[in-house]
This record gives sequence, structure tokens and C-alpha cells, in this order.
Amino acid sequence: MDEKTPLRKRSAARHTARPPAAPPAAGSDVRASDADRDRVAEILREALAEGRLDTDEHAERIEAVYRARTMGELRPLVRDLPRPGARRLPSRAARRPPRTARAARTATT
Repeated sequence: MDEKTPLRKRSAARHTARPPAAPPAAGSDVRASDADRDRVAEILREALAEGRLDTDEHAERIEAVYRARTMGELRPLVRDLPRPGARRLPSRAARRPPRTARAARTATT
């Protein structure tokens, strides 16, 4: 554009000359960080300690964790495991309401 082109047309030409921005990556396509891999490895370590995984399966999954490049590759490695800090179901005895002294007396008589 030359000097005679009005300023408004010149600025419009600059805006249309840019290539469109790429859309943000979808959740599973997002690159995994070292911290993401470490979190998944910790979940696997807890699962091993709790007996949810045997040592061979743990080793296989850990290798896959550190090969993973995206979040979509990490998710299947822990999909069948509980989240860390997830509440465990209480035992049947823990779910029973406490017996009061009166209820205890009537149960024994």
C-alpha cells in the first residue's frame, strides 16, 4: 500500500494479513509436563504399596509414564485406580451408629 492509501485501509490490511491463530489443544492433546508425569507416577507408587498393582504391572506403567508426551497418554495409565486422597468406603462396623448406654442396657436385658 502506498502513502496515498487512507490510514484506515492500511490498518485493515495489516489485520487481514496475519494467519489465523491455531485453536488451543484439546484436553487429551495437551503436552504433559514433568510435574504431570510425576503426579501419575506417585499414583502408581501408591497403588503398588496398597497391593492394587503387582511389581511387573507397576514397572510397565512407570515406563509408559515417562514415555508419554500428552495428557491423553497418561490418563489410561491410572484410569482404573482411585484418585489419591479419595475417601475410602468405611468398613461396615464404622458405618454403624454408636450405641447409647440406654440402647446397650436394653439389648442385654
